[in-house]
Amino acid sequence: MPVKDVAAAGGWSDTATLLRSYQQSDEATLTQVVLEAPKLRANSAGGTEVTPILTPPDPEERLRGAGNG
Repeated sequence: MPVKDVAAAGGWSDTATLLRSYQQSDEATLTQVVLEAPKLRANSAGGTEVTPILTPPDPEERLRGAGNG
């Protein structure tokens, strides 16, 4: 979650205290960061693009799941 939002929800006026005192790493989250982080890749125009973390839902699948297809 965005650090600014977590700080606001917890009542911290700045993110430094939150990061220094309350944000602790753990093995499960580290693994998730490595495996699910967006990846950079070259595109056909010679630039780079980022793969999304989540694949957008297929509209047809969403309709079938709602019982409309």
